[in-house]
Amino acid sequence: MRKTKLVYALALAPLLMGGADIAQNTSELSLNEAPPKCADDQFLVYRGGALACEAVMGGSVNVTDCKTPNQLLTFSSQGEFAKYSCTDKGSLQLNQTDIDRINMMESTLTLIGTDINAIKAGGKGSAPVYVGVTDATVNGAMDSGNGQNPKGLTSAATLCAAKFGQGAKMCTVYDIYTSIALGSNLLKPGTDVAMNAWVWQSSGNRGGTEPTANIGENCAHYTYGTGDQFWQGTVFNWTKVTFTQQYAPKFKNSEACNQKHVIACCK
Repeated sequence: MRKTKLVYALALAPLLMGGADIAQNTSELSLNEAPPKCADDQFLVYRGGALACEAVMGGSVNVTDCKTPNQLLTFSSQGEFAKYSCTDKGSLQLNQTDIDRINMMESTLTLIGTDINAIKAGGKGSAPVYVGVTDATVNGAMDSGNGQNPKGLTSAATLCAAKFGQGAKMCTVYDIYTSIALGSNLLKPGTDVAMNAWVWQSSGNRGGTEPTANIGENCAHYTYGTGDQFWQGTVFNWTKVTFTQQYAPKFKNSEACNQKHVIACCK
């Protein structure tokens, strides 16, 4: 015990004695006689050319001993004053700033979760693919016949939805490409779609009365059903290419708008 106190005293030597005192008296230090026996609250120090017992002076940290069950040791500070204390579990109170910050973070996380779920719901299958053709045949002025939809793309979608459910619509030439690229079971070698089926196409190759409106290959976006303009429509089928004998989509963008055909539907 006294040996430990002696080591501690040597470690604290710069604090317990002045630098000049050390320089002048270290050579005079002699242990020819037993050092004094220090009390429990004292340490052996060198002072004035001799060993002595002194209590260490200065500040100390008083850590509370939390002996009561279900209490936590907590630390708090206000300005220059700090203290340790024992606090019952769950009794601390947040200030309003912290509460507002937590509520804001919770709202943000909820919004992020909603966005993630929406993205997951869209999923890989969000691109429309070929599902078949309508039972009804229509000319280039497509009319669902329900008296509610205008002629054109809306009526075409209504006719597709009547057979294939909500969300079905007339295919574009690009939907047909996507369907084949994704490996559609309905557009695979050996499964012919031999009849012409209307699809939507627009490349601005033809003029008519509105030469810059891109309506010459889709029967004015399927609102036109006669032949007095230069407008025409586009039809599709899936058969072998004569020269290669390989299956491929075929598009004819010069079909007369007064002809009646089924509609190719995608969903």
